[in-house]
Amino acid sequence: RLDAPAWALRGSIVVYCSTVRGARRASRDVSMSRPGGAAAGARPKVLFLGVTKMTTVQRDSAMREFNSGPNALLFTNEAWSHGSGKAGISMVVHCALPLGPVEMWQRSGRAAREAAEVGLVVFVLSCRMLVQRLLLANCETEGASVGPNVLLRHLADTTCLRGQMLHYSLCRALRKQRSGCEAPFLKVACRWSGQ
Repeated sequence: RLDAPAWALRGSIVVYCSTVRGARRASRDVSMSRPGGAAAGARPKVLFLGVTKMTTVQRDSAMREFNSGPNALLFTNEAWSHGSGKAGISMVVHCALPLGPVEMWQRSGRAAREAAEVGLVVFVLSCRMLVQRLLLANCETEGASVGPNVLLRHLADTTCLRGQMLHYSLCRALRKQRSGCEAPFLKVACRWSGQ
């Protein structure tokens, strides 16, 4: 869950999800965390785009609705988001887990470009799955051996994050994973420094 002040932003939010369940959970968190979220009628407009099967007409209609006003949530996958403008969007959220180290490497670069346009990019990754897929294996990326720390440093550098924060969060997740406890979520908020 992403608590205030991360969600205390005006404008629209794009959420990259891979499942409808994850999108609905994020929607509940946003509704409760945004200013006035608990008040009657304050629930943000929610659009599920690319999470479920949609026709081109339905997608275009949803995009027109999304672009027509503020306080909207667009749940989509990254493939469907390519080429869409970021005007009026105050936050981009990545909920879909990278399939491997190469995709994580590429996604961090896209996040940096989005951060330059949007101002705030948030990664919400399942620690358990991240540990299983990325951290407990020595991965091969672009012909060179890339371990967890290299991936984390790259992600931190690309998105102008502090590597220590990432390292601490993931080490904590690793300890919980190895002790048999399930770590709920790793939340990383990245602000663009403009440098």
